[in-house]
Order: sequence, then structure tokens, then C-alpha cells
Amino acid sequence: FEIQTVGSSMKDVVQGEGVTGRQPVLKPGEVFEYTSTAPLSVRPIGTTEIAARMSGEYRYCVLGEGQEKATDEQVNKGQGEAGAELATFHFVFPEEQRVKPVRPSSDDDDEDDEDDAVKTTTVTSSTPSAAATPPAAKDVAAAPSAPASSLPGEPDMTSGNVSSPSPNDASDTLTSDVRVAVTSTYRPERSDAKLDKHCFAYNVRITNESKSGTSVQLVSRRFEIQTVGSSMKDVVQGEGVTGRQPVLKPGEVFEYTSTAPLSVRPIGTTEIAARMSGEYRYCVLGEGQEKATDEQVNKGQGEAGAELATFHFVFPEEQRVKPVRPSSDDDDEDDEDDAVKTTTVTSSTPSAAATPPAAKDVAAAPSAPASSLPGEPDMTSGNVSSPSPNDASDTLTSDVRVAVTSTYRPERSDAKLDKHCFAYNVRITNESKSGTSVQLVSRRFEIQTVG
Repeated sequence: FEIQTVGSSMKDVVQGEGVTGRQPVLKPGEVFEYTSTAPLSVRPIGTTEIAARMSGEYRYCVLGEGQEKATDEQVNKGQGEAGAELATFHFVFPEEQRVKPVRPSSDDDDEDDEDDAVKTTTVTSSTPSAAATPPAAKDVAAAPSAPASSLPGEPDMTSGNVSSPSPNDASDTLTSDVRVAVTSTYRPERSDAKLDKHCFAYNVRITNESKSGTSVQLVSRRFEIQTVGSSMKDVVQGEGVTGRQPVLKPGEVFEYTSTAPLSVRPIGTTEIAARMSGEYRYCVLGEGQEKATDEQVNKGQGEAGAELATFHFVFPEEQRVKPVRPSSDDDDEDDEDDAVKTTTVTSSTPSAAATPPAAKDVAAAPSAPASSLPGEPDMTSGNVSSPSPNDASDTLTSDVRVAVTSTYRPERSDAKLDKHCFAYNVRITNESKSGTSVQLVSRRFEIQTVG
């Protein structure tokens, strides 16, 4: 079997000889049916209902007339002679376990929360007189931010598999003569991890390092922010900085602290809650010029840009989680050997119903250790394309039909610990019209959890 949990970049593969420790023979019209469980360690992300995706195959041998069981050559170490597909189905979270899209908090459209969370706005200079000179803040009315828009996000943030081994929570960049330095910290007193509410403060320090005596005026800013697990990044832009358009003489600094309240949950092994970058637009003032002209400001476009280089909002240690993978206390994801509910054989003919499927002829074979394969991108990101994911499948391969249904097991789940248990019932039917019997000899599953 192959199973992929949503948000996981890999799918786990479980395979082994037999089915629930048996290698049953199915005569035409007979059915082999069992119920098993899949205990998963997974948390819902995005708007997807899906906890995991599973598919697989049952290998079997075709028996000749009068043949009671397959030969060793036919079994071929579990490879068999043909395969019956277990078509893809999903383990679906119940309604109460699903979450809203992972996006910055909707109660604050301007992610930087500047206007109501500014702590300091200071101007200093290398010359004594400049320290007392206000940066023309009163000359410009505060301008609200433009409504937030969106851009496609960066794949590593969407998946949570961030390449940087030690993500930076600060940056410092000089663009032309303007330096922008930023640091960020977690605000536990304004956060509530149980509600996936995490608040960060960031301090921005903008310095005019001109050596030629040139002053500049900040006229607008533009930020891009992407929370981990989200496929989009939000764009916030507007005129001014904290409602001002300050003038900075050479050596002067404009500094402020703001907050970013985020609705986000940690995924994978990444420490990162969000990634942010941006730009401050400014105008260059001529000798004796006190403020930029309307033509220079150009509706906030200015004449040049000072980069706010990429930095990250980093979860504190206690908010981070382990990789989202199927539960490590059960290597065989299908949990077959200890959770089988029914193993029945029925037939369209009265006599066959009482015929055991040669189960005692084959010793139970343990599953091979789980391995991994690259997962499917939509499961990794949580942006599953299917509008209504199937929690069942029914496929006929040659003469063998495999039908599966799945259900959530709340009594064996603990959402607070991201432990979710599902049961799935598999029904394998020999629908041969030619009187041919088959013997199931092995199975292979793939599973990928979301996130």
C-alpha cells in the first residue's frame, strides 16, 4: 500500500506477503473481506478535509483446474502472477476536526499592524542639531494601506520543507544609501497557541547613510508575507510609514516597532511561522529642499526603493512540532494483524460459503519494513484539487474486484495530540466468469498524510 498524509512530502510504502496473515483462495463468486485500522499522526491544514491518501495492490496467482493452491514458482516470493488494484481513496476528517484556511488574521488586514502598534518613532543624527529636527512627519497626512492582495507563494513555505537549516529572524540590507535593518521576536502575551493565534513583533530601523549630503523622504511601503502551509503570500502596501512620510538627513534614523498577528499552525520540522520581505519607496531631495514634490512622490511610487530583505517569524521552541508522519508506534500503516474485524468467504453457490480459503495452508508473513516514495504535491500543500474527496473506491482489475470504504474512529483518536484513527473495510471478490480460482499472495500499500 502507498499512503500519503496531507502536508507530507513523502508517502510511506508498506508491503508484505499474505493479507491479514493469510493467502486465501477465492473460487468464482467468493469474497474475502476484512476491516483494519490506520492510526495517523496528522493535523488538518488549509481548507482540505483530507487526513491522508491511500492506494495499493493485491497480488494474486491464477489456479488451474483442480489446483488447490499456488506453487512456490507462482507465488514468486509474493510477486504472484497478476495484480488487483486498490484504487486511491482518502481518509477524511470529520467536520469538527477541519480548520479554516491558514492565513494571516482576518481581523487585521494590514499585516504589519502599524497604525495601532507603533512603539517608537525616533530620528537621530551624526550631527547634534539634526537630532531635534522632526522628519517632516506633520507635513503629510496619514494614508491608509491599500487592500491586501495575493501572489503565488514559495513552494518551500507551502510544504513546510524550508531549505534553510537555520532560518533568519532578522535582516540588514543597504540599498544605495539607505539601510533597512529588521529584527523579530515572539509575543507570547498576545498569542494563543490553542487557537493557532501567534503574534510577533518586528522592529525596523531605516538609516540614511549618504556620504554626499543628500536627504531622502520615505513615501510608501510594500510588504509580502506568507505563512507556513499557505500556497499564497499576502501583499500589503500603502503610502507612508506608520502614517508618516519622514525626511531623513544624512546619518539620521527612522525606527519603529510593529506587530504581526498571525493565524497559523506549525507543520513539519520547520521552525518558521511566516516569511516576510518588502520595500520602502523614497524620494531624493535636492539641496535646500524640505520635502518631495507631488511629482516626485508620484502617488507613493517615489523615485527609488530600499529593500526590506527577507526574514522569518520563528516559532519558539515549545510551539514546534515533529514531522507529520504516520504514527511511529505502528510501522504497518494498515494495522492489519491486530485490528482485523472480519475475514469471511461467501459465494454465489451454497456449497462454497462453507469452504475455508486455504488460510491454514500458509503461515502468516510479517510486513516488510516501511519505505518511502516522493509524495504528491497537492497532499503536501493541502491544496487538494478534488472538490469532494472520495473516502471509498471500487475497482475491477481483470476478474478481481477490490472495494474499500473508510470511517473515522473517534474513540481511538485524540485531536489534541494530532492522533487520528481511521478504519477501512476491504472487500475482494473473484468475479471470474470462466470458472477460474485465484489465490491472494501479497499486498502493497502507499499512504501520504496531509501537511
